[in-house]
Formats: sequence, C-alpha cells, structure tokens
Amino acid sequence: MAGITEITEQRVSIPLWVSAKGEIDINSTDPVNRVLCQIQKRIVRYSDWFGECWGQIYVNTVSPNDHKPILVSIGPNHWDTIKPDIMEVHKLKYLKDYVERKKIDVEQLVWNNLQGFKQIAFLDRELKGWRDRDDVFVEMCILDGCFIIELFMKNYTQREGLLNDPLFKSGWVLNALSRDLILPNNQLPFEVLDILCKRDFKLMASRFLEYIVPNQKLNHTSLHLEHVKTNLLSIVYDGLNWPGMSSGHYYNSNIDGDDKWNMVKSVKSATELEEFGVEFKMIKTPNFNIDINFTKKGVLEIPRLRIRYGTPYSIKVLLAYEQSRHQYKYLNNYLWFMNSLVKSPRDVRLLRHKKIIDNLSELPDDAAIHKFLKDLYASLMISPANFNYIQVCKDLNSHCKHRRNSWVAKLKRDYFNSPWAFVSFFAASLLLILTVVQTVFSVASYYEGYKRD
Repeated sequence: MAGITEITEQRVSIPLWVSAKGEIDINSTDPVNRVLCQIQKRIVRYSDWFGECWGQIYVNTVSPNDHKPILVSIGPNHWDTIKPDIMEVHKLKYLKDYVERKKIDVEQLVWNNLQGFKQIAFLDRELKGWRDRDDVFVEMCILDGCFIIELFMKNYTQREGLLNDPLFKSGWVLNALSRDLILPNNQLPFEVLDILCKRDFKLMASRFLEYIVPNQKLNHTSLHLEHVKTNLLSIVYDGLNWPGMSSGHYYNSNIDGDDKWNMVKSVKSATELEEFGVEFKMIKTPNFNIDINFTKKGVLEIPRLRIRYGTPYSIKVLLAYEQSRHQYKYLNNYLWFMNSLVKSPRDVRLLRHKKIIDNLSELPDDAAIHKFLKDLYASLMISPANFNYIQVCKDLNSHCKHRRNSWVAKLKRDYFNSPWAFVSFFAASLLLILTVVQTVFSVASYYEGYKRD
C-alpha cells in the first residue's frame, strides 16, 4: 500500500482500483470525488495495518443481553464495544476484492449507483433522522455494503485460498459476524444490498447466516418470497422451517378456551414427566424444527436444539422480530412449551442427557441455560386459542392422570433400572414358579398316596 500518498498542490495519487485516473482533486466538491477522497484517507490511515493486523481478529466476550456488535459495526451507528481499526482494514480489503471481481474501479461503482444511493439517503433521513451529507452516506454504503456482499460471496462460492482469509479461519469469528449482521441497530438499508448484488443475494445471505441459527441450517425454499426483503433478520426468520407448523393440525377447536388455558398451565416439568413414565426422544433434523409430538406409547419426541456461540442472542432477536411483525407466534409458542418443561436446572440436565439440548455456547452450564429460558419467559405472549401445542399438552395431562403410569415408571426406575436387574427378576420369578410347581407336585403325590392307603 506504500507509494500512494504522493501529494501535489491539488491532486493526490491513488490506487488504480480506486480510480483508473490514478489521482483525485482534493479540492473538488463533486460528490463522487468527495467519496473517493474519503476512501483515500482511509487507505492512508490504515496503510501500516495491512501487513501487521490483517491476520489478527479479536472476538469480544458476549452475553445474550448484549445489544451491541462484538466484531463489526455496520451502518451509521458507531459502537464502543469493538476494535474498529481491524475491521476497517478488512472492509477496505473486501472493497478492493469486490471492484476487482466486478472488473470496475470504485469511481465507476459510485457513478453507477450514485442516484440510487442518494434516493435511499433521502428516504433514510425521513425514517431515521440521518443528518450527514450524501457523500458520507454513499461512502458508508460502499464500504459496508461491499464488505457484506463480498463476505457472503466468498462463503457461498468457497473460493480457492479462502482458508487464508482470517475471517474464515475460525468458527467463532463466523458466528460473531453472523450475530452482528442481524442486530436491529447494526444495519444498512436493505435497498443498498439490493443495488450492489441482485443475483442470488438472499440465497448467499442465508448460507452465511446459517452460522448463527439453531442447528445451523436454513430452509432455502422460502427465499423466493417477495416479502423476505426488509433486512437480513427477515431472511433468517423466514428460513427457519416454520411451514411445518402452518397446517393447523396442532390446534384443537373442540377444546374450550378455559380448558385450553388450564392445559397449557398444568404441563409438568421434564423430570416430573419422567416420573410419570414419559420417555424423551431426540429427533435429529437438519433445520431448526419445532414440531413436537407425544406418541400413544408415551414418548415425547422433541427435535434437537443446537445452541452455539451467539445463538442465545439470535433467539432473543428473532423472538422480538416475530412479536413485532408476525401474526403467528411459532417461536413464541415453542419457547413457552420448552419453558414449561424446564422449571429447574435439573430439567435442563435431563434434556441434555437425552441429547435434546446440545449446548456449545457462551452459556456455561445447565443453570445458565435455565436462567436464559426464564429471562425469555418474561417477554412471551401466550394465546391458548392459537397455541401450537394444545393437543400435546392435553395428551401429556391425560397420561399423568393415570396412576398406573406412575407406578410402572417407579417400578422401572427402582427395580428395573439395568439389564441385570431384569435378569435377576426373571431368574427369581422362574425359581419361584419352579418352587411352586415342585410344591404342587409334592402335595399331589402325597394326596395320591394317601388315597391308595
């Protein structure tokens, strides 16, 4: 990056990927020229960082209650929780990669999209009170927008040499980036990303953002929907496999409203259900799935919930998004039902042992998972009339009303808790039967002898 800061009275030398002219007029008031000057200042400022810090990525510690980015700041907000210089270097690197891939320079990129960006800036001022000049807004769109597009593109195409990119060397970094990119206050206007990348953008975005969601897999079939176009968070939410719940077969219209509410409230915890003979079975699915089923054999089938670094916060953000924009409360209902099962850390431990909860996140133990769920519980809004698990609750409550199920479960737990216990019981039963048979034959033979005498 050396040799690019030669200054004459009015003109400055710049890299050819910024402008094919190789120089800019530092006194020009032209908006395109202003943008190029600001990018050039960044290049000069960070020129000494490229070799030294290109490979250094720091991920701050995170808790589910943090509402600020931990690695990258996007949009007009400037955060004090990250080390911006390091990510600014990456933004410049990715801007260079973007224009070289497009076979243009930054000047052409700005010229081609200036009117579109200015229109977005006008609308954004009306909505969010943006006060900076148009060229400042355009510079932000170019740097942050190209960074996001190139990040998604690199991940989607898996280009050769990708492992040499520090952003792709660590799963922790990818999770942290995904988490930051769905923060509500860490966003670019979605129209900016649409301008910079029209081809397969939703698919590329969903592929990258899979790092942050439970089970790390999104349903890409929903991405053709036109309404999935408000922000990156909407792409994540609409890819979380909700269609399986939309058929309505979880509702039971034959149950009165008061009865529904009582059924929802009276569901026992996981450890209590186990005492009543309920067996727990983990269902392995590639997508985040909320289809929970209670079989006639007394088995509660629950899809596996994989919790990874950043997932707890993404659940909070997705829940808030659903509650503010969606009529159907799929995630809300799922979290309510899971809260019904998890009333103590012991319940979390049981579900972990059954592999239903798979935790490798910043939540360190069962108590932390329990607290996280209980903190969410305070914001949940339940409507028994539209609760997806009414039939499951009804079946569980009916199962627990039969004392026989409790007795059988206690017998299994106390006397048949191992294969050897069953063998011992079988042997003892067989010995008892043989003893009885021997006694019967002895009595019979004695009686026959007595009759002959």
